[in-house]
Amino acid sequence: MPSKGGSMANIKCDQCGAKMDFAPLFYREGDLEITCLRCPVCCSEYVASVTDSALRGQIERYQRMARMIADREMPEGFIRAAERLHARNVQRSRVLRESFLALP
Repeated sequence: MPSKGGSMANIKCDQCGAKMDFAPLFYREGDLEITCLRCPVCCSEYVASVTDSALRGQIERYQRMARMIADREMPEGFIRAAERLHARNVQRSRVLRESFLALP
């Protein structure tokens, strides 16, 4: 059973063209956490993101680094390391999402 998230985003459904706020739904399948959007008009579902525990840990690490950068002056090397971590996280998320979508 999916759980509903709190944030909303105004987007357009590819299937029916409805423009409205879609609340994200969260599913768990083993170690994977899948975030989906479901159109309230036609019930089409879109996978927004897929993460595993390793990626969620790296996302948390990046978020801590980003807060540190926002709170105070950090060395350039630290900022670049945070940028590299973010890029790796985005790439890993894409790989997980594509792998999940390829499942039967």
